[in-house]
Amino acid sequence: MTEKKIKSTKIIFTTLILSVLSACTTNGNTPKHSSNNHQTTLTSYKTNVQSTPNEKRKADSIYTCDYVCDSLTIVGMVEWAVNIRKKDELKIENLTTEILKLVDGKTLTAIQSEINAWNKLCKSLDETTAQILKMEWWFGGSLGSVYKADVPMEIYFIRRACIEDDYNLLNKNTENNDTQSSNTAANTNLTGISHSIDSAIAFVSPNNIDTSYFEYKYYGNLEEYEQSFIQCKQYAAQLKGRLKEWLDTRKTVMSTLSKNKKAEYNNHTNKALNTIAKTINGCIAK
Repeated sequence: MTEKKIKSTKIIFTTLILSVLSACTTNGNTPKHSSNNHQTTLTSYKTNVQSTPNEKRKADSIYTCDYVCDSLTIVGMVEWAVNIRKKDELKIENLTTEILKLVDGKTLTAIQSEINAWNKLCKSLDETTAQILKMEWWFGGSLGSVYKADVPMEIYFIRRACIEDDYNLLNKNTENNDTQSSNTAANTNLTGISHSIDSAIAFVSPNNIDTSYFEYKYYGNLEEYEQSFIQCKQYAAQLKGRLKEWLDTRKTVMSTLSKNKKAEYNNHTNKALNTIAKTINGCIAK
């Protein structure tokens, strides 16, 4: 069945968010992290607004998730996000199989390495974002469970969108001479992701919380939070390494392609990196 699509990167429930999120963040029993002015991932895209040229170029530099959830309950949103991830997981498996049928020789070997590198990166992204979200929502909040289900869904969406573009590119019989938005070095975008990771880690630092709330036993204790923070930093360090490994395999695949396909393949890599950075930023957006 074809999935409904509208312009939203996540679960579209802006009205509910405004009311519930307000209650979550103003509750006197819920301590707050320092504000980084990050835009909430759940309401990050405008709808029915005429895009300016600059906005269009920005939209073209990321993969925009346009799935829509009809549920207005927390449980329903979580269930929806989990199910969408499972569907994208199946699509990724099918696309991977089809891509491997399209290539041979050095390209086949390179793509097999890229697939293995992504699988490691996906696991690292899951671990790191889950730990960041655990700490971000340490002191509770109704929407925490939604974010914790939504971010993993996004990670699979990014891979599905990227590998779908790869398949369409490799399946072409003619060259595409349109290389617009393909000239940015992927290393530049990797630097941007590293900054996003560092910002997220700093945001959930023990230095940015009100430790007096640990007087309430149901929040655990500061030592537990500090141990979780150490684990978070370890996951983040590994994530940076996995990102570089995946990027290196993408470069190897790109080196086996024809000139025009190189540029387009590089664009897919950049869009994936930009969207990963946006997802990480969204982990600390309340």
